[in-house]
Amino acid sequence: MIVSYLTEVYRNALAREVRGLGYEIESRRDSKGRDHGLEIRGVSIELLERYSVRSAQRDAAIEQFTAEHGRKPTDNEVAVLVRESRADKLAEISTERVREQQQARLAPEERQTLQASAHFSGVLSSIGAASVR
Repeated sequence: MIVSYLTEVYRNALAREVRGLGYEIESRRDSKGRDHGLEIRGVSIELLERYSVRSAQRDAAIEQFTAEHGRKPTDNEVAVLVRESRADKLAEISTERVREQQQARLAPEERQTLQASAHFSGVLSSIGAASVR
């Protein structure tokens, strides 16, 4: 129960910050109606999937587990698989460099979509996107 509460506190704080940058957000739910967090309105599912490296790693770990054990992992086993498949973070890379690498992966039309999603002029410059125009 405490984890659910903390998750909601985190999500609310994140939503407040994202809205403060001028973006609209929307809840993301799966086909069964389960909550999967928040997304920035107007960002395509294709773009989300391209940036969701951890999801691909999780899915690969689940596939490997299923092949080895002949069954799908339990939720607890998935949590362990996710933790074990996580690569070490790059402590020596700066935030600015991470941002540059992320933005370099955007096609021009994706960059325009993200810029159009912001409600006021200049909001992307406050998070560093102006340098890639």
